[in-house]
Amino acid sequence: MSRTNRADLEYSDYIGARPAVSQLGVTGLSISRGFDVNLLADAHQLLAEQFPEALIRETSRSLEKPPAVNLLEANEVKRQKNIGNIAVQDAVDKLYDEVYSLRQNIPAAPSRILFLGRAASRNQVMTVVFDAGTEEALVAERKEILDSLEGMAEVEYEYSWIRKKIPHITLARLGLNQVAVVGPKTRKEIMRSLPESIVLNKASFS
Repeated sequence: MSRTNRADLEYSDYIGARPAVSQLGVTGLSISRGFDVNLLADAHQLLAEQFPEALIRETSRSLEKPPAVNLLEANEVKRQKNIGNIAVQDAVDKLYDEVYSLRQNIPAAPSRILFLGRAASRNQVMTVVFDAGTEEALVAERKEILDSLEGMAEVEYEYSWIRKKIPHITLARLGLNQVAVVGPKTRKEIMRSLPESIVLNKASFS
């Protein structure tokens, strides 16, 4: 499908965030789904009250974008040498054409609190993961993304994608001493502070 044949509004939504440098091996490519961060306000307030020393994740690492559900990390794309010379523009266009769900919003149901992080780390990331239906849809969407990217290569290659990427929303980073006191009661309070459903916006590329 040519660019001129797409709906102008849909195309303009993702083209504005496209990296300026041309190749996947240089910039990588990240894909994420944003949402209304105000929906986390009650959870952030609760965490700030109970864990004053916690790093509340109201923005991303760049301090420019709100938290989002990440489907693809730039660094994992950069290390795939077999597709490193592909133009970012071509990759984004192909993904936008082939993975139709990226153009649509997805209703997501928060399910439980999960801590992520390396065992040897001094802190852990508190996240919210989704119910089975939402997680299955997002995992399937990521697989479509990876299949599309691999289909751009001219020869076979042993890819090193992140093997188990759990779709989640990051709430805060807590020290191990704080994690130890997050029992069932605290987890229930946090879950009650979250909405029953969060609309994940159509995907953005950066």
